[in-house]
Amino acid sequence: MKLGNGRYEAHEHRTPGTPTVYKLGIAVEDGSLTRIEYDFHPATNNGNVWKQRIIRPQFSAEQEYNYDALNRISGMYESAAVNRA
Repeated sequence: MKLGNGRYEAHEHRTPGTPTVYKLGIAVEDGSLTRIEYDFHPATNNGNVWKQRIIRPQFSAEQEYNYDALNRISGMYESAAVNRA
């Protein structure tokens, strides 16, 4: 979908265990500006985000979430990298 600023946004919704992807780019299906991947745990399938990846041209991060028995976030781990060109 073309946005008002000339950028393009695309979504790829998938089943749990395979990341759902949101992309922002300068062309259709591009994702060169921002790519966000949400992964839902295939065993629980309760809507809780299991892993999230954020990918930008010079930065990337991965976040993983843990939940308690009542589906509240009980822990979170993050790793990030800066890509210098």
